[in-house]
Amino acid sequence: HLDLLAHFKLQFSLLLGIGIAWLMLIRSRHLLRLGLVFLSLNLIEVLPWYLPTALNMSGWSQALLPASVAKPQASFRSEMKVVLANMLFSNQQVEPLRQLIRNSAPDLVVLQEGNAGHLAVMAEFKSKLPYHFRARNLPYGLAVWSRYPISAPQLLLLGEEELPSLSGKLHLGHRVITLFTTHLTSPIRKPSINRNRQLAAVTDYLGSHRDTDLVLGDFNVSMWSPFYRQLERQSGFNNCRKGFGVLPSWPSQLPAWARIPIDQCLTGTGLQVSDFQLGPKLGSDHLPLLITLRV
Repeated sequence: HLDLLAHFKLQFSLLLGIGIAWLMLIRSRHLLRLGLVFLSLNLIEVLPWYLPTALNMSGWSQALLPASVAKPQASFRSEMKVVLANMLFSNQQVEPLRQLIRNSAPDLVVLQEGNAGHLAVMAEFKSKLPYHFRARNLPYGLAVWSRYPISAPQLLLLGEEELPSLSGKLHLGHRVITLFTTHLTSPIRKPSINRNRQLAAVTDYLGSHRDTDLVLGDFNVSMWSPFYRQLERQSGFNNCRKGFGVLPSWPSQLPAWARIPIDQCLTGTGLQVSDFQLGPKLGSDHLPLLITLRV
């Protein structure tokens, strides 16, 4: 359970900043030095998420990066708008989802914990998102809608936990994008070891399926978890948040400074992130992720 403390780097930084301001007022030099050390350790983990990277920079801005960081510019021919939303099974509100899809006009929608009402709303957009597949009668209600044709849809049961996940190929015309989506167990409902085993199974899957381009899901873990970091390190995927901020998505009922970022979007090297933001409240305990990718 000590792993849970890793998710609160943003909150620790804010509290330490307030504490340091107070120590400056009372001129407690020894405690001030100690506070600055702890603040620095937290900011080292937080600030890089706000700095532009080669994943979300293009054109002249690439020249500002060191040669070791900058990457050759790939040829991107279009943009793809993506929505990831954990709807919460018990959430009976449907109008916020309808407005989100109408206003954001996504090319790809991934819903998790969607109920019959949410599925009915998505059916209203069949003309714009005609391709659809989902895992029926399984936990977490994984479902995908796409403007692009989908081939090879698969239900995967990963690892000893048999984690339900979906994969499929999106045909954009000039290229094919392989999608993977999953929903890991909450450490609040079950011991963290269950989620960590699932995360290890996802890591193994992505490591052996290098053709995967886009990973989406409620991971129930933040980017600062050592178990999550192992996934990035071993799979070679990059978190789409990089350069756009921490963007904490849960729980939606709390102000931004009190939330943590447990909904994740990762890409391989063939995609570039041009925008990443949180969407409006949908009646769920999660805020949706709105991502724009250059393809």
